[in-house]
Amino acid sequence: MLLAPSYLRELLGKAFAHIDVPAEHAVVLEGSIAEGFGNDASDIDYLVITPGDRIQPTMPTILFIDGRRVEVRMRSAEQIRAQLDTLRTTAARDVGRVSDDLLNRCQRFVNCYPLVNEPFIERLREPLPPAELQDITARWFEHQTRPAYGFAAAMRLLGEPRYAELAERTALARAAKSWLSRQGETYLDFKWLSPQFARAPGGAEVAAEYGELIAGTPSPQAVGGFLTRLGLGADARLDRLELRRRRGVTTWQLGSRVHVVRGRAEIFALSDRAARVWRSLPFGVPLERALAQGPGVTGPLIAFFHRLGLVELRWRGGPVLPGCGSHTPTPATVLPLLALDGLLLVDGDRGTDVTGDVALAPTPARRFAACGMALIWGNLGVENAREDLVGAIGLDQEGTATAASLRMVRSACQSVIAAYGVDPQPPIEEAPLVVARMPHVDPAVAARAVELSAFLLRHGFGALPGGIGELDEFTLLVRRATRCEFPSTFVSAEGWGSTLDIGYDWVRLGAYLDSAFPVEEARDLLASGGAQPATRAEGAPAAAGSAR
Repeated sequence: MLLAPSYLRELLGKAFAHIDVPAEHAVVLEGSIAEGFGNDASDIDYLVITPGDRIQPTMPTILFIDGRRVEVRMRSAEQIRAQLDTLRTTAARDVGRVSDDLLNRCQRFVNCYPLVNEPFIERLREPLPPAELQDITARWFEHQTRPAYGFAAAMRLLGEPRYAELAERTALARAAKSWLSRQGETYLDFKWLSPQFARAPGGAEVAAEYGELIAGTPSPQAVGGFLTRLGLGADARLDRLELRRRRGVTTWQLGSRVHVVRGRAEIFALSDRAARVWRSLPFGVPLERALAQGPGVTGPLIAFFHRLGLVELRWRGGPVLPGCGSHTPTPATVLPLLALDGLLLVDGDRGTDVTGDVALAPTPARRFAACGMALIWGNLGVENAREDLVGAIGLDQEGTATAASLRMVRSACQSVIAAYGVDPQPPIEEAPLVVARMPHVDPAVAARAVELSAFLLRHGFGALPGGIGELDEFTLLVRRATRCEFPSTFVSAEGWGSTLDIGYDWVRLGAYLDSAFPVEEARDLLASGGAQPATRAEGAPAAAGSAR
């Protein structure tokens, strides 16, 4: 040990001058210095153990004494017993379910240096003998080694050599730690790997081979050979590697854009080429066959889907490879956020880089779907108000015309609010004012919304110089700004059918995510399967009592 026990007890006394410690206690030194590693900059890690079962906080007290950083953690004896018991029982069932935090805390305690009340410390350590800790730690690192090596093989097959090399280095390091644990070197952190090799029996030879591999660009065969020589095995037969569906991942088509929902919480939009690959994926078959059947850049896209946690790579009859759900891309920054076809993507040639082929909505999936439905209903409100306005003009109904024209403007503003990802929406009367204060909205849209709304409120539709044409110009301005080419809903059966198709896509997604519906008619559209209610197929006989 680098520091004398007398100095450690002296430093402990200085630390106790700053913290409250129960009269009955035990103290150990844990961490790198207790293990015989460390240097002048290493922390001094004390663990104070209190009798009984009081739950002590995990966070340490940090002090700076004699130019050293001193950490003092507190644990009750019952907390330590529970941790040791949890480690043993969990490792016996499935060592892969042991968390690194639990193993680290138990390892540090088993390998600690007693400073106060040593007999009590020894009794606490009895349930987990060093030999059992060594076995658990070795198996824990081994459990991480094989999947890392398999992941490297998969990444090479998918055309991602840089990810493969990183995974191979991970496999090498974990294999070394597994071997060292069998030799009694169970300290988890990798920073003291060299002195661990130096102390381990036979460590010099293993360290030399490990150092040579790490210093260069190791081939898969060299990595596999090292793992085999350490007794870990290295089966990475690619014909056993399969592509699988990931639980909780669903596909949704919104207009022409394919979206993928992960865990009912996050929604991704796919570029056209990513959508072609996604739709072509044959699940449950060897990965090599899936690659042969897919279009261009299939390999890198599958690798990207895997990093996003959208698909699984699994050995047939074996474990899932690591990496699922380990990455989330930067949220999309295009504004407005969404249009009729869903999340807006940045256009442009992506070349061989696939990271721009998938965009994450910067809003929760439920809110995204609610905004999409509100976007549809805002545009639908514009079309409905315009129909009312045309009828009112024909019969010279000034009051009705003013009310309809105001609803046109306000509904258009509601569609703007929805396109920018705002949910819930403000009252429709306030929509123009809200648009005027929203950042990033086209200034022309914001200014015109307030002007038209104020003019109609003061003077009515009859005084509007441009009449209905002026309102149509505003609608066109809004739809260009929000990239929404909405059909003329109430002019023809074709327009109405297109509107139902667009709305149905969004309503299905909203129902799946339990999003807020803008109006109850949206639920009716879902129940009818996207068709008008009470309609019969062409050529079918009329029901009894129907009009002739």
